[in-house]
Amino acid sequence: MRELLKNKKLVSFVIIAILSLFLIYASLMFLNAFLGALVVFVMARPFYSWLKTKKIAKPIAAWIIIVLSLLILIIPLFFLVHGLIDQTATIPQTIRNFDTFLTTIEEYVPFDIDLNEDKVIQQTVSFFEQILSPIFSNLFGTLANIILFYFLLYYMLIHDKKFIERIKRLLPFTEKNKSKVINKFGEITKSTIIGSLLIAIVQGGMLAVGFHFLGIHGALFWGFVTAILSFIPIIGSPIIWGPACVFFLSTGDITRAVILFIWGFLITLVDNFIRPITNKKYGRIHPLVSVIGVFIGLVQFGFIGIFIGPLLVAYVILFWEIYKEEYLE
Repeated sequence: MRELLKNKKLVSFVIIAILSLFLIYASLMFLNAFLGALVVFVMARPFYSWLKTKKIAKPIAAWIIIVLSLLILIIPLFFLVHGLIDQTATIPQTIRNFDTFLTTIEEYVPFDIDLNEDKVIQQTVSFFEQILSPIFSNLFGTLANIILFYFLLYYMLIHDKKFIERIKRLLPFTEKNKSKVINKFGEITKSTIIGSLLIAIVQGGMLAVGFHFLGIHGALFWGFVTAILSFIPIIGSPIIWGPACVFFLSTGDITRAVILFIWGFLITLVDNFIRPITNKKYGRIHPLVSVIGVFIGLVQFGFIGIFIGPLLVAYVILFWEIYKEEYLE
């Protein structure tokens, strides 16, 4: 042991390794902030560069992007909360209509279907509490992630060239492949984010228009919810327009139920048209990557994982391809 302690180089290395592992472990709760800042940096850098060409100082240009991103975050969140409160008032009437529909069905099935209105309302309220409680129960962690996110984003922007050069130095590849990684990294990020946002806007807009013309209360709110759900493969928009079709059936309005079903089917096809266009323009990503990434991201990172998950899977594939090209071929 004494001989081991005399080896100052080894002792120093062990201390540094232990401290580094502890810092990595302690930083895991802030991984959302690190990854989120990196994604926004890649997306905002062209606009940031344009602002600099207009003779705007780097700090001011960075603050403009930060303020814009805050507005993009706060306004939809306020709209969502307001819409949830507004829609809660319609739950009792919706349940009564659905109960009437179930009563009609009971005439054709050999068993009773019992719908307890109070129980459904209680379970609905409990569901929303489960969604919102993690945000408020870990309010410090949420605020810390947001503050760190903007802190990192600010310094990534004002030191953008130095930041990219530092990343390049850390990559264990040739200069040619380092540049390739950086370029493909940007293409993958833009393809995933822009494609997903376009699909969300189109699907949410189409559903809002459909709900409006069919006379469904809160068309804009449900369009916004559909836009959010469109990031989740398989589930997506059908989880909104499907129950609405059932609602029309429950009121005996077969015509509107059929129209909404056809319109909803067209909404689900949007992904098949927009995704190939963005992939062709910014970089091809296999749909399977998006599906796997979204579910991994949701489990590991929560809602923001909808964006981060597919990107992480795509980045791993990218690094593996570069590794094969440089060391295995």
